[in-house]
Amino acid sequence: MSTKGPGFISSSRYSLFPWIAAILLAATMVAAAYYIFLSWDADTYWRAIGGALIEFALIVVLGAGFSQLLQASTDARTAAEEDRAKRLEFLRRLRAAHVQIAHSQKLLRIHDSGKTYTEQHRALMGTSPILEEILMDLQEARNLFGDDQQTVTRAVEDLIKYLKQGEAEYERCHAAVTEAAAADHTKKLSDMHGPASDLTWTLDFATTGPDFREGYDKPLTAGKGTMRTHVYGKDRRE
Repeated sequence: MSTKGPGFISSSRYSLFPWIAAILLAATMVAAAYYIFLSWDADTYWRAIGGALIEFALIVVLGAGFSQLLQASTDARTAAEEDRAKRLEFLRRLRAAHVQIAHSQKLLRIHDSGKTYTEQHRALMGTSPILEEILMDLQEARNLFGDDQQTVTRAVEDLIKYLKQGEAEYERCHAAVTEAAAADHTKKLSDMHGPASDLTWTLDFATTGPDFREGYDKPLTAGKGTMRTHVYGKDRRE
């Protein structure tokens, strides 16, 4: 699994100024030491100073290199933590949308009435824009999930597509369902289902039927599982 995301640290983000300053300072000290070695005899005080200048020049160069490596490590760790927080936020947003959808599904199954049909379809229609916002943010957050970015994006797209099918059914059938419920409030959705009001989507959704499992549960499992893998580290897509 690749976790290389937008926070990946490249050497280009670091200024060359510390290196240039260190090299110039070291070069100056080496030049001074060279002048001393040419101008003074061995075993003199100035020769000792020249040797110290060379040692100090080496320390300056090594110190600058260590400082750059330390800064790179710190920034890479910070960027990784920031990316993990972004992934976790996406997971939480998707989970929150799913909780709303699961709640509507449960109420449709329990009450199985025209009144609940209207109430919960309206709730589901309020969840679709939330998923659309998640999708747009995923498209902007390029490579946040590494090689699995497309898997996560496609999963959210499939969830939106599935809910749009339910919205299309509601647009076609809500008037007939409301009329049937007004005539007999005890009438169940399965009794209202027919040529005049094809409630195939809702009946399948409420009972976790095959279309629900393929159109919703499968992409949800793939999307959330992949997100969890990138947030928590272990493969949780099964």
